[in-house]
Amino acid sequence: PTSALDARTTATVEKYLLEEVKKPNGSLKAMVWITHSAEQGQRVGTRFLRVTAGGVHEDNPEEEV
Repeated sequence: PTSALDARTTATVEKYLLEEVKKPNGSLKAMVWITHSAEQGQRVGTRFLRVTAGGVHEDNPEEEV
């Protein structure tokens, strides 16, 4: 949702969507966020799937520390 936005607007969109998904009584329960930015993925993600020519696998960022 932020591919063509400047950094300030990207931060605004990220904040809004994260607040919406965290609302206890909200209708938004989860999101699939597709990005080429590892930094953005770390800011907004909780589970990570990597799609490559070899297939799809789940990344565990805690293992990469």
